[in-house]
Amino acid sequence: MKYLVTLFFLVIATANGATWSNMQKSGFNQAWERTKNFTTQENEKIEQFWTDEIKPLIEKIAEQVKLKEQNLKTIKALEAEINLTDKEILFLFEKEKQLLGNEANVKGIK
Repeated sequence: MKYLVTLFFLVIATANGATWSNMQKSGFNQAWERTKNFTTQENEKIEQFWTDEIKPLIEKIAEQVKLKEQNLKTIKALEAEINLTDKEILFLFEKEKQLLGNEANVKGIK
């Protein structure tokens, strides 16, 4: 019986001590709070940097890419038109040479 009473008081004292020590602020809890506050502040800085710096740059790059694609389409269309014009000019030169050849033959016959 003595052992049971002693054991009972020992369990009660230990439980009360554990509860009391968990209620106290420890160095770990303070360090955890400082770390949590630091990470929260750094995350806010990163989000602000993203909003102020990175996002506008990405939007500007996207606009420039669209403009570049439009310019490339325009250049390709102009190149196709230039090639067609060059072919027409070569065709006309060939016809002119033929006509001049025919004119020379007609003058030679006279």
